[in-house]
Amino acid sequence: MSAHESRVNRLTVLIFFILSVCFLFFACPYKLVFKEQIVLFEFTRSFLAELFSKPAAIAELFGTFITQFFIYRWVAVLLTVLCVALIWDGFRRVLNAASSAHSTISALLPAAAELVLCCRYEYPLSMTIGAAIAVWMALGCIKLKNKTARTAVSALCALVSYPVAGIHCLLFFIALPAGTETKPLRYFGILACAVAYIFASGKLYLVDAA
Repeated sequence: MSAHESRVNRLTVLIFFILSVCFLFFACPYKLVFKEQIVLFEFTRSFLAELFSKPAAIAELFGTFITQFFIYRWVAVLLTVLCVALIWDGFRRVLNAASSAHSTISALLPAAAELVLCCRYEYPLSMTIGAAIAVWMALGCIKLKNKTARTAVSALCALVSYPVAGIHCLLFFIALPAGTETKPLRYFGILACAVAYIFASGKLYLVDAA
C-alpha cells in the first residue's frame, strides 16, 4: 500500500468516527441515556452471583458498570463510540495478520453494523463489549507463533467465549479463521461448529433458542 492510500484510509476512518459521534449525539442521544435508566449495577455478592449464572458474564459486568455513566449525553456517546472503535481496531489487526490489503477500510463494516445496533435503546452496551472481547480473543490466538500453543489456546478460548462474551462469541469463530490461513470449506465448518456450540451452551444456561 502506498503512502497516499494509507493517508486516505486513515482520513476515512477519522471521518467515520467523527460522523459516528455526531450521529449519536444529534440523531439518537436519548436512546443512549435511556439505557442508564433500565440497567442497574450493584457491587454486591447476590448481584455478581446472578450475573455469573448467565452467559456473557464478563461483557455484562463491564457493560452494566460503564452504562452507569450514560447519565450524561456526551459521555454516553463517547463511551459507545470508543467501544465500537475497539471492534474496528480488533478486526483491522485480524485482517492485517492475514495480509489483507484493505484491512483498515474493511474493518469499518462490522464497526458500522455495531454502531447501528447501538442506536436501539434495548440493545445494551454489554453486547458491544462482548463483540469487542470476542474479536480481541481471536486476535490474541492469532498472534501466537507456536502452532501447538495457538491450537490449545484457541480451543480454550472457544470453550469460554460464550460464557464470557455471549452470542457475540460468533465473532470469535469468524475472526479466528479470517486471520489465519484457512481453506474456505474448513472455514464454514468452523462456523457450523460455532453455531452448534452456541445452541448447546445456551441450553446449559436454560436460554431459549427463540
